[in-house]
Amino acid sequence: MFADWQGTDHRPRALAWEAGMEKVAAANPDDSETQMFYALALIANAQASDKTFANQMKAGAILQ
Repeated sequence: MFADWQGTDHRPRALAWEAGMEKVAAANPDDSETQMFYALALIANAQASDKTFANQMKAGAILQ
């Protein structure tokens, strides 16, 4: 997330954080904190223009 913060825009770094959290969450399905951080990454990266609310729905399913 913070690597090359001066030379890389926020969005690509945030998406890389989300992808990293997805890998960690997949490797640790029983770790509730890992799942929460992945859900947080999904919500943080949700696009306002996405009227399907895909990231929010996915995060909700993870948290349930």
